[in-house]
Amino acid sequence: MKKSIISLLALANTSAVFATPTADISILLDTSGSMESLIAQVRDGMWKTLNGLSGLEKDGEKAVVRLALFEYGSGAVSEEANFIQLLSPLTTDHGALAAKLFATKAEGGTEYSGMAIDMAKRNLSWSQDSADFKAIVVAGNETIHQGPVKPLLSAADALSEDILVNTIFAGASANQVFNNPCFNTGFGFGGGFGTPCEDNSDPEAVPNPIFLEWEEMATAGGGKALNIDHNSAIKYIESPFDQQIVELTEKVTETMLPFGKNGAQKYKELIDLDNSIKNSGAGSYMDWGSYNSGGFGVATLATWDLVTAIDNKNFDLASIEDEDLPKSMQGKSLAEKEKIVLAMKAKREQLNTEIAALKENRNAFIEAKKAEDQGKAEKDFAEAFEQILHKQLKDKGFKISLN
Repeated sequence: MKKSIISLLALANTSAVFATPTADISILLDTSGSMESLIAQVRDGMWKTLNGLSGLEKDGEKAVVRLALFEYGSGAVSEEANFIQLLSPLTTDHGALAAKLFATKAEGGTEYSGMAIDMAKRNLSWSQDSADFKAIVVAGNETIHQGPVKPLLSAADALSEDILVNTIFAGASANQVFNNPCFNTGFGFGGGFGTPCEDNSDPEAVPNPIFLEWEEMATAGGGKALNIDHNSAIKYIESPFDQQIVELTEKVTETMLPFGKNGAQKYKELIDLDNSIKNSGAGSYMDWGSYNSGGFGVATLATWDLVTAIDNKNFDLASIEDEDLPKSMQGKSLAEKEKIVLAMKAKREQLNTEIAALKENRNAFIEAKKAEDQGKAEKDFAEAFEQILHKQLKDKGFKISLN
């Protein structure tokens, strides 16, 4: 079991020790001009990734996952700031981080990955409990040897503080070259000008020198390097059940009853994010619905949604001031307020039951389709992220179970 809590600090530039097992992961995302598709992959695969970690635990205790996000290489950031900015500190409010991703644009062309690692190491509120998991994931596609900070030293410095550095290279790990004299003697001719070359040798794969740099950086940081096809969209297999799942998920959002000083604002932010995800694609939207009904989403909703908070044994509806309740509940008796909340709770539970049945059918359909297409697709960011971190979390003593 972990130590008693010393402090729970939300500021980005302080450190903390938590009573709950914690996995701190910072994503450093290249947002230069060629990275629009990479941004979309990170954004649209986020909910699937988090759903895969929803059963994370250690020593029998449920773990929390705090994510942080930096962008580097950004044309929206000044040279004085090294083209890098913190978009979200380490937080369990993953929706707030996702909203930043939707607002992020790909522009610029100077990528200081070493400096980005150094800033993440120094400026985030990493847990100081040695039993917790800490990792940086750097994604990009240019040479790492740019900027005022040496990337290999920066990665090694992070590792010295028990922060693993992993790299996801947005490009090929190997280049295709032809072992063919036609390509070695100029202008596609062998034996001199005017003599056609008829050697049709097969291409050979040779290591991409830029990917080798990314491997070096991961090795220096005690992590792992993978490459992805950043120009492809998140893979989505359509099923006959999708439209109904989307419609029911929309209805779940309508069952929320915001409370507290910031409840109305939080609900507005959730609706805005809900619309953005929906417009981004049905696959991402269904993963988002699963996230909101799972442990991570429930923990966030419980801070401002009455229907979620009512399940907390320490929650006291009577303690909420009338002005901090939805207008439809203001001026009513406590019994009437409870009736409204419980009716909405029953409605949400029914919707979630229907969605679960549809998703079970959808999953069977998808598994059959995947079996047909096995081995045909490249890894995307979410798959690379999962492949790297699941093993590292297990190595740290965390257990990943399916909920």
